[in-house]
Amino acid sequence: MTASTPTLVTFAVYIAAMLGIGWWAWRRTRTFDDFILGGRSLNPFVTALATGASDMSGWLLMGLPGALYVGGASESWIAIGLVLGAYANWKLVAGRLRVYTERADNTIRLARLALEYLGGEEQSSAPLLQWLTQLAQTNTLVLPGVPSAVQARRVFERSIIASLASPDGATSVGYNMRALKMAAATVRERLSQEHWSTIVRAEEDMFQRCAQLAAQGDYAPHQALRILKDASDHLAAITGAQTDRMTRDDGWRLLSIGRHVERLNFLATALDASFDTGAVDTDGGFEALLGLFDSTITFHAQYQQSRDVAALIDLLVLDRDNPRSLAWVAHTLRGRLAKLAQSPANELSAMSLQVPAPDSWDLAALCESPADGPLMQPLRDLLKSLCSAAYRVSEDISTTYFTHSGETKQSVGT
Repeated sequence: MTASTPTLVTFAVYIAAMLGIGWWAWRRTRTFDDFILGGRSLNPFVTALATGASDMSGWLLMGLPGALYVGGASESWIAIGLVLGAYANWKLVAGRLRVYTERADNTIRLARLALEYLGGEEQSSAPLLQWLTQLAQTNTLVLPGVPSAVQARRVFERSIIASLASPDGATSVGYNMRALKMAAATVRERLSQEHWSTIVRAEEDMFQRCAQLAAQGDYAPHQALRILKDASDHLAAITGAQTDRMTRDDGWRLLSIGRHVERLNFLATALDASFDTGAVDTDGGFEALLGLFDSTITFHAQYQQSRDVAALIDLLVLDRDNPRSLAWVAHTLRGRLAKLAQSPANELSAMSLQVPAPDSWDLAALCESPADGPLMQPLRDLLKSLCSAAYRVSEDISTTYFTHSGETKQSVGT
């Protein structure tokens, strides 16, 4: 079988056109953004068309017409389902994919802390119970409408245990473990088999053991704590694989930035809530706060059995040698953001400057309490600014590195 002249001419014209487009695009490419994101000059229509073509490729060109030819008009539901599914994916899923390892670790740490103190010697401390309730509700470890730990401690405890692996409503440990696995599945080719197996095993073990606990019907706290302990060990292995086995490229920096953003927001919110509820002024709340920051041993090594709030702030907020302190997290996050933006040495990017600079934080200034104002108002203002910075950086990361089109000044969804 020989090709006809029209076929050869058409093929030659096609090849020449592709080479011409490639040469034209090459001449216009000057920066990394030009190469990866088209210089951010693509409008929403072109971006959506390119994404759809990359996603559906040849099977849409040949498979869908073939299905219609064989099965008739009823196969048109494939196209309808694709349109609705693609819209739902971009609208509901794509914007939320982030690093869930830190979030899962935070929920495990908070759930373990809550169960330990709800059954411990400080279970009658109203400020501590109120603080635990506020954190559990903020991080949705319990469903809305559940009585607070102050009102019904046992009911609140059972609700935390029942929601550990609940797929409905509460975004507790199991929810974040599953989200972690789904996020990892999107970058499966970059993970080692051992790393992927650890993620899958952690999620499956969590749900299986929680299902067995629920089947027993007694919601025993000591069994739930064992499950959380094992889940924490799995996450430690997962985190180690993420940080130790990945090349220190932009993907690794984005992973690290995501974890530090989550940590900054979680810890600043928890510390602010401890002042709001008065838990920091109780012995149980003081120790619980140290446990949540994973700084109990460090604090007692430096300050023995002190309950000085200023010493607490020094360690949890200002200490640059403590990787769970807010100063360490903020400083590291600013550096990672500058590296990601390829800023010159000793210079910060615009995104880095959104995070408050720890160099300007002073213990005496943070501990000031105006006579006519709330306790330690400068510290409370700093904590709120850190939470706001975490949200802004998260939004800017999505806009800067995961959006191909420029500003449209109109809603794509309407």
